[in-house]
This record gives sequence, C-alpha cells and structure tokens, in this order.
Amino acid sequence: MPRISVFIQVWCLVLLILFTSCEKIEPGNALDAETTNLITSLGLLDKDEQIVYFYSNYKKSRAGSFFTDKRIARYWLEDQPAKTEIKFSFYKDIVSIDTVYKVPYFDCPYMIITSKNGTKFRAYVDGDTQEKRAFFEKVISLWRKSHSLNLR
Repeated sequence: MPRISVFIQVWCLVLLILFTSCEKIEPGNALDAETTNLITSLGLLDKDEQIVYFYSNYKKSRAGSFFTDKRIARYWLEDQPAKTEIKFSFYKDIVSIDTVYKVPYFDCPYMIITSKNGTKFRAYVDGDTQEKRAFFEKVISLWRKSHSLNLR
C-alpha cells in the first residue's frame, strides 16, 4: 500500500510542475525585452517585424511559439545544440495550417505548419478556449491575407 501512495504523490508532483510551467498567451507588445532580444538573436524577428502573439509551454528563455505580421515560428533551446530546434516559415511560403485542439492531457494544442518545400513543424499554444481560438484565427487570417495580396 505505501508504494501506491508514493507513486501517487510523485505523479501529482509531476502534474503540478507541468501545469505550473505553462505560460499564458501574450500579445507581442506586452512581451519583455529579454524575450524579444532572444527571438531576434535566433534570427526569428527582423527589425521591421512585429510579434502579434507569443506563447511558451516552458520557460521563455528555452521555448516559444509565436507569429508576427510576416511569419510563424517556434524555438526549443537545449544545452546540447544538436537537440535545439528553431523553425519558421513566412506566410508567403506556407501551403497549409492545420490546428489540433484535442490533445492528451500532457500535451498542448498546436498548429502544423506546412511550407511549399514540404517541411513541417508544430507551433504550440495553450490557454482557455477563447484564447486558443483567437490565436489560431488571427494567424490563419494573416496567412490568408498574405496569400490574397500575393495573388494580385
């Protein structure tokens, strides 16, 4: 019986850590300078580009998904460079954005971004239902607007 109790305690601690490490969706203009500077240093933000929404499912200094007026991007930084992931695609290069709302309890909802060259990546976002919907709808709106401008 004591082994089950210890297992439950450890499992509850793991869940608590997972849930408390999640950040909220932030508008780009509310993002702290340290995070904006990091994103710029990773080559994910040009001087004439504005972050619209940002989300981190860990520490902002280690992970983030966001979109700007020109692109969608995600980074996951590890101490071992081989495990670091920095992904982005400009709207003009994106052929599809698929949203996945329903995920297992240990995961965050995400978008699958598919580019013209066939590459794909996920951009994660979590929050209440309205926040997620607003994030997804705004990024899809900017992508569609970008494509309609390119067709003219």
